[in-house]
Amino acid sequence: MGKKVCISIAVVTIMFAAMVTSAFCAQNTIEKLRSSDPNERAMAVTELGRKSDPSSVQALINALGDASEDVRRRAAQSLGKIKDGSAVEPLIAALRDKNANVRMCAAQALGFIQDTKATEALLALLNDANTEVKKFVIKALAQLRDNRASDSLIAALKDADSSVRQLSAEALGEMKDAKSVDSLIELLKDNAALVRMDAAGALGKIKDSKAVEPLISALNDKYKEVRAASAEALGEIQDAKATDALKKLAGDEYKEVRDKAKTALQNIGIAKPQEEEPKPTGTNTNLELK
Repeated sequence: MGKKVCISIAVVTIMFAAMVTSAFCAQNTIEKLRSSDPNERAMAVTELGRKSDPSSVQALINALGDASEDVRRRAAQSLGKIKDGSAVEPLIAALRDKNANVRMCAAQALGFIQDTKATEALLALLNDANTEVKKFVIKALAQLRDNRASDSLIAALKDADSSVRQLSAEALGEMKDAKSVDSLIELLKDNAALVRMDAAGALGKIKDSKAVEPLISALNDKYKEVRAASAEALGEIQDAKATDALKKLAGDEYKEVRDKAKTALQNIGIAKPQEEEPKPTGTNTNLELK
């Protein structure tokens, strides 16, 4: 009994020592934020994020106001790693930073923290002149899954940049908002294959039967990735109307497409079809943005 008590005391002592050491190291790193060297301050905020110590949150919030753009950017990144709710308002303020990289990292951090208090501020940034900032904002909104963002993301499906359209489709799929179905169906005709692929994926997540016929048509897309995504989406919706079209994909020349079609048929409740000999179709194997 005495031996067990001694072991327990030893374990507690070691844990306490580790906590004290960790706190000391964090404080030592925080002290470096007072350095006149911006590179040293930048390394310090990165180190604080790596340690994910909640005691450093206030110091990192203060670093969002640093004169160095690099320090502010890294401070936002570190706050995103720690995911402390007290950083939400300061990060919302950082969305107005004059530096695009800082705005991107602030948006990313808010996505990681997943507090819907940031939704309105992120939506305002969808009009940012920098396309990369818009992409980070859309990714953050997808993580928040706040349906207040649906209308703005539906509008973004018409953005001139294909990657913005693609990310907006992904985000709407995560939100599973039925009001986006018509716009996503229209996106199945987009001239960029990646956009069509993600539109199909989003429709599969929303599972609205209105998308069945358009997805059946998309099974004839020239790109295998779009055909595969459409087959998978039909399997998610599980409407028997897609059965014949999915069976035809058993002879697709690409295994990825055949496998998705088989799984979709199983989800619908149809017995696994006999695999046909793949027939060359002359379709492209790689997605290309146009």
